Amino acid sequence: MGSDMDYIQTLKESFKIFKENKLIWIFNFLASLFVLINSITLPKLGFWACGFFIVDLAIATVSLISIISMYYVIYQATLDNKPKFSNAWSIGRSRFFRIIGLILIYITILLILFVVSFLMSKTDLSQFSWILSLAGLLFSSLGNFGIYAIVINDAKPLKSFVASVLILFNNFLKVMIIVTSFYLFNLLIQGVIIAFLAVSPLKTLLPSLAQFNYSTYQQITVLPLFRGENWLFELLVSPLETIMLILAYLKFTKEIAYPGLEQVNEADDCKNWMEIG
Repeated sequence: MGSDMDYIQTLKESFKIFKENKLIWIFNFLASLFVLINSITLPKLGFWACGFFIVDLAIATVSLISIISMYYVIYQATLDNKPKFSNAWSIGRSRFFRIIGLILIYITILLILFVVSFLMSKTDLSQFSWILSLAGLLFSSLGNFGIYAIVINDAKPLKSFVASVLILFNNFLKVMIIVTSFYLFNLLIQGVIIAFLAVSPLKTLLPSLAQFNYSTYQQITVLPLFRGENWLFELLVSPLETIMLILAYLKFTKEIAYPGLEQVNEADDCKNWMEIG
């Protein structure tokens, strides 16, 4: 539905926004700390487990507020506005609990899907791995659109969830082209790493694709390489995907008025973010 999307032009515009807004870099780095910390192999027993949980929770909170703030900065960039760090951080904090409410809605849906998959446990789901990967991308996009609705349109959690479902339904193919392209690019990078390890002296350390119980030596040597790649991808590439999705969201919501999403007046919105400071 709606007009066609120029993906190349959208990517160029995304790169321009990413390059010219240093605040996006800062918030993206803070947001990626959660991925970085969880990529480090640390003992998580006894006292360490308790300490790690507290630190992890604190970093997760900072990361989520940073993500919300980054989305807001990106949106303001589309209006040629550059809010201060304090302005964007204030928006992140003010939207935090609504985002938590939205996350709880998604968790509830995931639990329902888990129960359904458990009841279907007699079916070998491994043969549908590509479908499960596709479902993961779709669910991630659903969550992103819900957060955009809260950050950009100041929507309530339930209304943002309904709007995200409708937006994804109406623009399924366009969204899948964007998220699948970045997903395949990440797989390509991982493939290059695996190919390098396969022909290097480290090939004996290369874990099999189906291996989950890695040896201590593999945890120290090989796994940080893959986890580090994921962190670098989150740091350097994922922002472009996020900006493209936000530009797509703005296009979708401009073409069709979705229930629960008030059409933000750009002049009023500019005035609002200036008043926050």
